[in-house]
Amino acid sequence: MNLDIIYFQLMNRLILLRKTYQFSLEEHGYILRIAKSAVFNLEKGGIPTLQTFITATSAYCVSFEWMLGLSSKPYTEASVSFGEDLLKERIRIVDRGKCIQKHLVSLNFDYWSNDYKKNMSLDVRANIAVLMRREWLNDVEIYRRNHKEEWKNKQSMEINFLTGNTKKHYRNTMFLHEMIRGNITEPVFDITNPNQHVFLN
Repeated sequence: MNLDIIYFQLMNRLILLRKTYQFSLEEHGYILRIAKSAVFNLEKGGIPTLQTFITATSAYCVSFEWMLGLSSKPYTEASVSFGEDLLKERIRIVDRGKCIQKHLVSLNFDYWSNDYKKNMSLDVRANIAVLMRREWLNDVEIYRRNHKEEWKNKQSMEINFLTGNTKKHYRNTMFLHEMIRGNITEPVFDITNPNQHVFLN
């Protein structure tokens, strides 16, 4: 496959992921561990690094093949499980530093320790992992802002992240809880149909 075609596919996939979840450039950049300006450049045709490519696949639980345009199916059991396992480990490590809100720790414990996932579709599991990552990063950022001196040696990348009880953040937290409880059984954010958000109206 021509490299230009590959880069074009990657650019479109990254844009699609951000718009599906209705993330701002800043939020998308924080999830990918790159600056807002880097996200802007990628969406204007910039070439993502290998690290950004790998981070995107794990953060959004999508497969390498889908990211490269080689498959029409965004999720596989392997891609979703990899994203879940990586997120679980990172939350476990950071929780030692007391960064995570108590409700999220409890929510995560319930999710990881029970058999809920066996009855969930891959796209719902991916939605949960992405929203959980977004919630976790929000908590980490709040902790960083409240412990600036302590955090200086732990966080090398300085990114201004939008935090607070915004309407969108509250809504996404509600969706996260309801999907984990099994009250929402269809994906709220559907990559295959990003313009249709049944629960957002």
